[in-house]
Amino acid sequence: MLEEVQDETMMSQVREMLDEAFQDPYFNQAFSDEYVPGQGLQENVRSGIVVSLDKGRNIRGCFIYEHFIRTNKVTNVQLFNFTRKPGIVFARDMVDFFGYMFNVLKAHKVGWLVNVGTDREVFEDKIAKEYGGRIVGIYKDDAVSADGVLHDVKAYEVMRSDFIKHEIEKEERKEKHVRN
Repeated sequence: MLEEVQDETMMSQVREMLDEAFQDPYFNQAFSDEYVPGQGLQENVRSGIVVSLDKGRNIRGCFIYEHFIRTNKVTNVQLFNFTRKPGIVFARDMVDFFGYMFNVLKAHKVGWLVNVGTDREVFEDKIAKEYGGRIVGIYKDDAVSADGVLHDVKAYEVMRSDFIKHEIEKEERKEKHVRN
């Protein structure tokens, strides 16, 4: 289940969890001031956080994004699975997050980054391929992790048209399966 963070109590809880994550090499991804909600905002940019909740409304993880209003693209997407368990539930929430960006925000393009050489890179390659996305390129020594190590960063993008095409094909496969 996904829900946009709107009340200060939940925002405070997410900030505390992110503060811990920023110090933890486990998350091992790019952090800089422009990714922190409330900092570095420009007039045409809306930063947001969507949380992944379990049935008890406990925060399982979150998705941070920047929505550029003028160009209608979502970039700087960061995901945090606080449970540290690569489970199907969080993976489903990630797919739902794509739906949120394309169907609710009406973004025409979504872009995100991952550090090269991490376990997450393999997962992100699969996500991009699944939704007709592409690898935009690799930025050399572009991110510094909490442990001070420089990392190459791989950039991805998925277009709205490719996401919608994937969703239609998925529904057609379901209908065909039900008929057979």
